[in-house]
Amino acid sequence: MGLQKPKRFPYGEMDPPVQPLCRAINAFPGVFTIGSCGGHAEGGELPADQWRVDFRAEVTDDHRPTVDAWLSAEFIAWVLRDLYRGDMAVFASFWSPPPYLNYPGQMLTFEIHGWRPSAEPEEVAAQLKAFRRGQYVGARAVHLYCESDQTAHPASDPVVGNDWPRTTLHGPVRTPGLTRSA
Repeated sequence: MGLQKPKRFPYGEMDPPVQPLCRAINAFPGVFTIGSCGGHAEGGELPADQWRVDFRAEVTDDHRPTVDAWLSAEFIAWVLRDLYRGDMAVFASFWSPPPYLNYPGQMLTFEIHGWRPSAEPEEVAAQLKAFRRGQYVGARAVHLYCESDQTAHPASDPVVGNDWPRTTLHGPVRTPGLTRSA
């Protein structure tokens, strides 16, 4: 089984405001950007107060996303959700053109959409980079955990890190109505 190799879009042809975010997304294994718009004062796809970046997952010859692609998309969605919860106007969604007219199993597209001034693409890129460096769990770590005899939660695994599931960009996870017993 081989991978469907994506064609990379040259950074020099992208709108400058979204270049750092495209680089941050492309740094994750298994995902790649396919389109973007930095917002334009006149005549652009989006008005000047908005921006977007689209990305897809690499798939195998049998049209399945790779483990790396799935883990990367999941992680990016988690960080974006947390940024949104922290009052940054950034939103993640997904869409697809008609698969039967294109390449079934390869058309699902993830979109990151932001609104200025509360969400600048450069800040989203910086947050993704920081959390990737500190908390990203790749396919190797998941494979090692699943193959082990551990019965503990992955957070207790030194490969994953002790703070992984219990913290967010804005501090400890707080679930209303629930208390942690000692």
